[in-house]
Amino acid sequence: MEKSSLEKLSLEKSSLEKLPLGSAAAPRLADHPVLQRYKVALDALEAHADALSEDAILQALTARDAVQAALDKAPADPTIRAEIYRLDQRLRQQSGAIARHLDLVTWRDSLNPPASAWWWNFPKPPDPRDCLDWLWDALTVTTMAASFSLVMDISSKFLTGGTDLLGSFIIVGQSVLTLLTGKTALTQAGQEATERSLERLGVPSHYHHEAKLGLSTGLLLLLLGLHANLPRIASLYAAWGNENQSQGEMTRAEDNLRRSLALDPDNPQTHYDLGTVYESGQNPEKAIAQYRLALQGGLSQASIPLSRLYILDGQYDMAASVLMQGEQTASAGLTPEGSGALPNPDFTYSYHNNLGWIALKQGRFDEAAANLQTAIQIAPQRASAHCLLAQVWNAQGRPAVAEWQACANTADRTIPEENAWYAQAQSALQQQGF
Repeated sequence: MEKSSLEKLSLEKSSLEKLPLGSAAAPRLADHPVLQRYKVALDALEAHADALSEDAILQALTARDAVQAALDKAPADPTIRAEIYRLDQRLRQQSGAIARHLDLVTWRDSLNPPASAWWWNFPKPPDPRDCLDWLWDALTVTTMAASFSLVMDISSKFLTGGTDLLGSFIIVGQSVLTLLTGKTALTQAGQEATERSLERLGVPSHYHHEAKLGLSTGLLLLLLGLHANLPRIASLYAAWGNENQSQGEMTRAEDNLRRSLALDPDNPQTHYDLGTVYESGQNPEKAIAQYRLALQGGLSQASIPLSRLYILDGQYDMAASVLMQGEQTASAGLTPEGSGALPNPDFTYSYHNNLGWIALKQGRFDEAAANLQTAIQIAPQRASAHCLLAQVWNAQGRPAVAEWQACANTADRTIPEENAWYAQAQSALQQQGF
C-alpha cells in the first residue's frame, strides 16, 4: 500500500483511540464509533469474501486495533465485551481469506503490532496443492537413499580396479553432486536456501516440495545413467589395455584390463585379453584362471590357449575336457542350427592341433595323426601340426622328413614349444643328411 494509505489508516486509528469504550461519550453501543467502524469493516469483508481487496482487509484489521486501544484505555462493561466477542468471531471466520489475500508477514514488519494482536497473526491456510507434500518428501528421501546406494556401488567398482584420472573424476564428481543434493533436499539450511532460490526463479511456494523431488530424481536418473553405461566405460579401459599390450606395456595393460573387469566383471573377452597378458608375463596360473572365466562366459576361443597351458603342464585329460567344452560352446552358437561346423578356420585348426598333441602325449598315435592331418588340411602354412605329426611318424617308425622340413621352415621361434620343435626338426634332418 502507498504511504498516503498508511498515513490515512494511522490518523483514523489515532482519532478513534481517543474514545474509550467505557466512557460516557457513547450512550448507546450501536452508536459507538470504534465498534461501528469495526462492524462496517466486517460487513465489507463478508460481502466480498470471494474476492477480498487489500484495502478492505486492512480496514478490518486496523479497526480491531482501534477497538483494542480503546479497551486498553478503559475497561468495557460486559455488554460491550460480548459484542466485541461476537465481532471477533466474525473476523476469525474470515481468517483464511485474509491470510490468502494479504501478506501478513510483510504488514507485521511494517506496522509492528504487539504480540497480543492475534488478528495480525492469522496463519496462512494450507494450499490444496500442498496436501501431497508428505508424499513428495517421502519420495525425495527414497530417491536420495537410492542415489547414495548407487554412489557407493559405482565408487567401489572404480576403487576395486585401482584409481586413475578418469576414475577419480567420476568418483569425486558423483559424490559432490550427491552431497550437495542431499544437503539441499534433507537439511534445514539447505531447504531454506533452495526455497529462496526457487522464489527468485519465480516458482510458487506450493511447488517447492515437488521441485526438491525433481532435483533428487534428476540426480538419481543421472546416477542410473552412469551405472548403465559402466560397460561402455569398461570397454574404453579394455581398448586402452589392448593398445598397451600391443606396445609391450604389460603392466599398464594389466592395470587397464583389471579396471575394465571391475566395471564389467562378466565380459569374457576382457578375461581372455587379461589371460594373454598373464601368459605373456609367464604367469600361467593367473592366465588359466582368466581363460577359464572367459570360457565359462561363452567365449569358445578361450579353450585353445587354456588347453595349451594344460598340455604344457601335463594335464592332458583337463586339456581335452576344455577343448570339448569349447567346441560345444562354439557349435551351439552357429547358424543354421545343427550344422556341426566349427566357427572359423583358426579355431578349427587349433582345436584339431591340440587334440592331436594330447593324443601324441598319451601314445594314441593313430588318433593323433588323424587330428593333425585335419589341421594341416585347414592351414598347411602353420608349423605346429607339421611338427607334431613328424613326432607321430617318428614314434611309429615311418618316414617324417617332409613334416620335419615343413616344421623347420614355418616354425615361429618366438613361441617356446615351436622353438623347441624347430631344434628337434633341425637335429632330425641333420641325422638324415638334410
